[in-house]
Amino acid sequence: MLDYVETRPEQAQQIVDYLVSHPPRCPVRLLLLARASGEWFTALRSASTAMSTTVRPEPLRVEAFTITATEREAAWQEALTALGNGLQLLDEVYTTVDLSARCTGARPPAFADSGSIQALTLHVAALAKLLSEQPEADLPPQRVLLAHERRYWQRVANRRDLDMDQIRPLAMAAAQLSGPAPRADALHILAQVPGLRGEMAEQDRRALAEWIRDLYPPPATGDAYWGSLQPDPLAEQYLIDSITSEPELAVHVLPACNPEQLRHALTLLSRAAARPGGKALMEALSLFVHAPHSKPEDLQRLYAVMPDQPQAFAELAAELATRLVTLRRTGKDRADLAGWLTNQASRLGSLGRPVDALKAATEAVDTYRQLAKDHPDVYLASLAGSLHNQSTYLSSLGRLEESLKAATEAVAIRRSLAEEHPNAYRPDLASSLTSQSNQLASLGRHRPSLEATIEAVGIYRHLAEEYPDAYLPGLAGSLHNQSLSHYSLGELEEALGSITEAIKIRRFLTSAGKEEFEPLLAESVQVQALLLNERDSRQGEGSH
Repeated sequence: MLDYVETRPEQAQQIVDYLVSHPPRCPVRLLLLARASGEWFTALRSASTAMSTTVRPEPLRVEAFTITATEREAAWQEALTALGNGLQLLDEVYTTVDLSARCTGARPPAFADSGSIQALTLHVAALAKLLSEQPEADLPPQRVLLAHERRYWQRVANRRDLDMDQIRPLAMAAAQLSGPAPRADALHILAQVPGLRGEMAEQDRRALAEWIRDLYPPPATGDAYWGSLQPDPLAEQYLIDSITSEPELAVHVLPACNPEQLRHALTLLSRAAARPGGKALMEALSLFVHAPHSKPEDLQRLYAVMPDQPQAFAELAAELATRLVTLRRTGKDRADLAGWLTNQASRLGSLGRPVDALKAATEAVDTYRQLAKDHPDVYLASLAGSLHNQSTYLSSLGRLEESLKAATEAVAIRRSLAEEHPNAYRPDLASSLTSQSNQLASLGRHRPSLEATIEAVGIYRHLAEEYPDAYLPGLAGSLHNQSLSHYSLGELEEALGSITEAIKIRRFLTSAGKEEFEPLLAESVQVQALLLNERDSRQGEGSH
């Protein structure tokens, strides 16, 4: 079992790759646990061939438990009793507190009335009830637990004669934001906190790092110097509170994080952003993106681990790509600018902003075209890719003739590249042929559309013979399109032959556990039914 896999997908990949290359004597099931789905899962499945054939097509969502009112009451009382006993064993402060009095008459929280609840949510509420010095006060459970944690921090600081009352909370927030880190990294993270910079503050940084380590020890394995505030909702709430009061904390800390720490920070922030008050986190990240002193290399590292979910992060990724385009305009590296224009177009397109996406994509085309004039061997492939993207955005805006023109140019470039380097460029050629075929069909030019899709089918068929996992889906999609083209030309038997083969492939893919192909299979079956009905109708007319 690998927990928090969204913060360490590389470790999951290493485990799976090892198991595939060193088959164990008995079957092994690897359970990957994450707090949220997102881009990390898609990236994980595509990390290697072993991942795509081993990891499920879609993550399984663990739903809240559905329980009756009686079961809920029993679980609530059990949690109160067990947690109360645990408090008296673990903390001398509560040996003199009558916890039973605090539990008297305590009812399950109102959020449990729906009949479904998560165990952690119930336990957090029960612990908050026990820790609250004013049980009748209607405070959010996370606030109660954080107040308890802060008292704990203060007691440990007092024992150490550790002052810095104003800096300690910021140091803790920086540690939670970066996550478990080796000692050198931990001290480097703290060196970014206002009040802890420079050589004069080295002893303070060391003392605070030891304080955080004693409060939250690191995992038993690995080289981390400190651990994390648990459970997750507590760390998320603490970050909301800290960054709301000190918005520039993220601006200072994130540039000092390595890729793994950045991924941890963004994963934590993405979950926290969905909580009440989480808007402040997105504003703080936006502040970092637009800060005049933010370095391009720091922004690029952030972009590399930026998740697509929730929606606020997709919008922030578009802001980040746009900011990097602006910064790259002042440089001399035109290829780098074109690459970031392509990223910007992709992000804007995914947000449903095709006009803005087309503007960026068109500039990328123009830039790559100039570069390809001087260095065709280096930049022709990039020009073809940018033309392919431009065609997509033009099509979404209904500018079909222009879209066809861009797609046709992409096909011509990729065909010439595939003739010289077939293994490298045939997949790209098939993709552009498919795009060209779609644009031709949209313009009613069905015979040229059929010719393009027939060529795409031929390429995908050849590729699928060598790499079925990678290219069978493309073959099925091209066969589906080929069937529609045949039908548009009145070639019914040919259309039935193509769609039948597409169904056979998609049925094979779904039977192999690739559930994402079920809707596509259903679509092909519907086309087949339409064609069969058409054939029956024609045969019926002929018999009369």
